[in-house]
Amino acid sequence: MTLPKASQIRRCLPSLIILLGLAWAVPAYWLGAKARLSQWVLEAAWAGTPSTQSRALLDWAFDTQVSGRLVWQEGGKTWYIIDGTQAENLKLAPGWHDQSVRPGEKGRALISAHKDTHFAGLGKVAVGDHLIWSTSPGEQITFTVSRLEIVPAQTNLSVDSSDPELVLSTCYPLAASAPSTERFLIRARLQSG
Repeated sequence: MTLPKASQIRRCLPSLIILLGLAWAVPAYWLGAKARLSQWVLEAAWAGTPSTQSRALLDWAFDTQVSGRLVWQEGGKTWYIIDGTQAENLKLAPGWHDQSVRPGEKGRALISAHKDTHFAGLGKVAVGDHLIWSTSPGEQITFTVSRLEIVPAQTNLSVDSSDPELVLSTCYPLAASAPSTERFLIRARLQSG
């Protein structure tokens, strides 16, 4: 067996570096692309008029259903929320914790998403901002952000609350790529009247 010459290795080295870079970068970009694609499919399903292609994709991609739509009014963001917070669900969309109450019911409704996909930019939410929850087109309730918190990841967010409360949860620190030991919480109270 003949070993490659140094000149052959030098010629192949740039291609090898590019291939290794792609092998590292593609999975990172795929998660973001998958998150954007899933929101597009969920939006079509929410509107009730998905194309044949988006309906087929919805049936293939989701083993869950759309819980509702959440709009962050001041941030201009809209998220379609699905039932469940299993790892596969959170790759596709923000998830409603099925052990919590539905938004608007007495108690605490919990919604979680990844900080680097769906809830990217959530650090810009401010006390007093409005989160509008819809369970079907045309029906909506408004929550007002009352508190921003950073808590240990193991914090038990029990669903007990004397009033309807909506809590959005994502990993913290928001800009870190390392595993998170804390959670960023946005607490919002049902707006009266």
